[in-house]
Amino acid sequence: MNEKQLKEVLSTINKHEFKFSSEDAEEIIDAMLTHIGSIDFELRDELIYSTLSKWIIDKRISNEKLREILERCLVNLSFGLRETESDTVFMRSFSILILTSILYYDNDINSFLLEKEVIRVYEKIVEYALSEKDLRGYVINKGWAHSVAHLADCLDELSKNKYLGSEELYQILNVIYTKVSTNHIAYSFGEDERLVTAVVSVVARNILVMERVKEWLNHFSDFENPSNWPKDYWFIVNTKTFIRSLYFRTLTYKEYQWLNKYTLEVLTEINQKFPEY
Repeated sequence: MNEKQLKEVLSTINKHEFKFSSEDAEEIIDAMLTHIGSIDFELRDELIYSTLSKWIIDKRISNEKLREILERCLVNLSFGLRETESDTVFMRSFSILILTSILYYDNDINSFLLEKEVIRVYEKIVEYALSEKDLRGYVINKGWAHSVAHLADCLDELSKNKYLGSEELYQILNVIYTKVSTNHIAYSFGEDERLVTAVVSVVARNILVMERVKEWLNHFSDFENPSNWPKDYWFIVNTKTFIRSLYFRTLTYKEYQWLNKYTLEVLTEINQKFPEY
């Protein structure tokens, strides 16, 4: 099924909710996974992602088929990896959104993944996260790439999984630090808020001791004066924006007052070192 045919099928499904056989569903799912990296933003985002994630959450797909989808999406994470400003980012970024839907289904609806499967997914996502170089948000005429925001959503679901312990959660925080502290781009499409959501989910598990979280936060203020314009400026802007977002997110929650207080200390230290930024 080519992109045009798939677009027509999915448009009809979304408009009329027509019934189709299990054989048709298999073909449609296969086509969606094949074209999930399409540069047609309507097909990729509004039809493929929206339809497939809805089918997952609505229990329309068997656990066996979900495992097949999961495997294909994990393979997709290496497609064109380390390329920058390439259309391959859409395949990776939207595959990780489908993985997020499967993790959400496993966390909140029907726990079906084995511990070894969850750990494998975690390892693959961390590997992908540390290698992804295309950090663009919105691409003109092609729509959302948003690899960082989509990764953040996936880390959020991963952090809630019962099989991840303190070491895995700390590694998730380190991945978040790596994505925030980049000098390749200045984030401007809400990446900070999505990453903060994942941080809060890590802390909410209550299995990481306070000192380790503080140790992690300290990294954000531990950098030297900018020497490479504008890249170091982007680095500081990304860091400040993220720390501010974390501060305001935790401001009104009693259970996070210790985190809020320490976040403010880190932000104050950054502002004192670099008041002009």
